[in-house]
Amino acid sequence: MLNRAFLAVQQSANLGATESDALFRREKPKLKFARTWARPLRNRSPLPILSAALLAFPSLALAQSSAAPAAQGPVTQAQIAKYYKENPKRFGVAEKRNLLIILTKTEDQAKKAKQEVESGKSFESVAKRVSIDPASKSNGGKLAGVVKGQEEKSLDAAVFSAKKNVLTGPIKTPFGYYIFEVQTITPGSQQTLKQAEASIKSQLTATQQQAALSKFVKEFKKKWMSKTDCRAGYVVTDCKQYKAPKTTSTSTPATPTPTTTTPATTSTK
Repeated sequence: MLNRAFLAVQQSANLGATESDALFRREKPKLKFARTWARPLRNRSPLPILSAALLAFPSLALAQSSAAPAAQGPVTQAQIAKYYKENPKRFGVAEKRNLLIILTKTEDQAKKAKQEVESGKSFESVAKRVSIDPASKSNGGKLAGVVKGQEEKSLDAAVFSAKKNVLTGPIKTPFGYYIFEVQTITPGSQQTLKQAEASIKSQLTATQQQAALSKFVKEFKKKWMSKTDCRAGYVVTDCKQYKAPKTTSTSTPATPTPTTTTPATTSTK
């Protein structure tokens, strides 16, 4: 039965006899547990064995999935270029800014905090005393690794147009008024298509192989499920006698959930 399961893999993956034999010899000792799957069967269906093998041993699935390039053709330059164009963020690192920041309820409070910092008081001491932003208050106003689009719109625009080491604000937001200072700026970077080509090709190839594997398993189950006759008390999902349990859905009245608004600066690193 194990041989039949491996034969199915060999045929679907277009493996040669030598490759298939080597794979079988390598995995057979590990698959001794799978022989127990045969005991509940009334016939010699390979479906349960193959299901166990594909779930337990990636190399078996990998052997089958090598059929993908033969079936669909190799990944082309046009496919690689298309993927690169449609997924630019996957191949870039955004600019990051480390901030010192204080949030207050009113504009006057923000102006007063700014004056204190300008007069020589440490940003950390002022932030711990007056800031209402829970994410940065305990850190003395430090907010690290801020990327564009992460914060509230008006604050985001101010942060990424501000110069380094310049105390800025107050900036009005729905959460209150911010004053901040950009401490450090880490420039962003972007891989070229040539630099990203190998990783994109690998990703697209893996996607094709997974699709081929899924198709093979689906077709194999369709072919063998009706022929997989299991003994009473040993019926599993691969058996023709298997019936999915009925699910009962009960509707419950929706309970209104109160919404809360929190300051934008909630990410720390």
